[in-house]
Amino acid sequence: MNLRPQTIQLEILTPAWATGANQQQAELRVPTFRGQLRFWLRMLFPGQRLDEEIFGQTDAFGARASCVALSLPSWRARLAVQNLEDYTGKKGDDALSEPEAYFLWPLRPTKDSQQKRGVLYQPSKESSASFVLELSWLPPALSRRMALNAFLLQAIKAFSLLGAFGSRSTRGYGSVWPLGQDFATAATFARELQFLPDSISVRLLPAAAGSGRQALAEAARWFRRTRLGTSRFTGTPLKWGQNDHDVALNPQPDLILYRPALGLPLAQNYRNGPKLQTKYRWCDSDSGRETWNDRYPSPVRFKIVRIAKEYRVVLVLLRDQLLPEATRLRIEERGRSAREVRLSHELFNEIANVGEAIH
Repeated sequence: MNLRPQTIQLEILTPAWATGANQQQAELRVPTFRGQLRFWLRMLFPGQRLDEEIFGQTDAFGARASCVALSLPSWRARLAVQNLEDYTGKKGDDALSEPEAYFLWPLRPTKDSQQKRGVLYQPSKESSASFVLELSWLPPALSRRMALNAFLLQAIKAFSLLGAFGSRSTRGYGSVWPLGQDFATAATFARELQFLPDSISVRLLPAAAGSGRQALAEAARWFRRTRLGTSRFTGTPLKWGQNDHDVALNPQPDLILYRPALGLPLAQNYRNGPKLQTKYRWCDSDSGRETWNDRYPSPVRFKIVRIAKEYRVVLVLLRDQLLPEATRLRIEERGRSAREVRLSHELFNEIANVGEAIH
């Protein structure tokens, strides 16, 4: 039997905010990519626990060793330590006015911290950073390889075409791509995605750019326009933002929020005003105990791809991660009683119909 490892060569089309325990040291780590493949196994084959079958587990259900070993034999990238001002090359409000500031808000310097983080760029004179993953089936699991390998190959393909890694990866940073791949048309790209289940939708936005970073700026401009809306905004507030941005100022008792459907945490600090935290009611499937949770992964992911030698923005919509529309939300404000409001899928559904359907 052929025991040679499978080699996966990938580019990184956009800057990757990827670190380990030291947040100011950019690096690539095997656990990062193992976690990504676990994630895609769960998305592609929900409820089948294939991520545990292939990569092992240690939990209340028992222990199982991994069937495969991952390694990173090589990678090429230029390392930096930056915050928003370093990244944009601008200071203060000028940095905040850059389109990508909408995606990189956590990296703005504050009076308490410079918020510098490790980031990977393409090496000098190269168009992208790159790395090689090697995957080997371990000898004790060779008898299960035939049954499981097809699932793992689909997870690798999904990660290669639709995945990203590192901090801000849901906003397109750390977008990976098969090394040297350039689909001639959007239709060609769409044919490569036919293996995806119906629970995953992919939309291609119209903007095209000459680099991955320019594509990120286009994505940020679009997303800001889509979600913007506040009583302080000069012009007519958009429906999607009226409640979400000004929830503390809105006295109506039966409030509907749209933005939490796109992921939490969502903390809002008003200048010289209230500080809010949005939480949702969550039931532990094992104990049946209900709590209020403030973290929920976004079902809307940005990804930068390359089609016809241009960099394009793709939206990956993961319906299996979407909170049910009947979910109750709670708005907590310091010094005041918490308020319960309703969640709506309208903003998510609006996003699910923009651009061109790729899958």
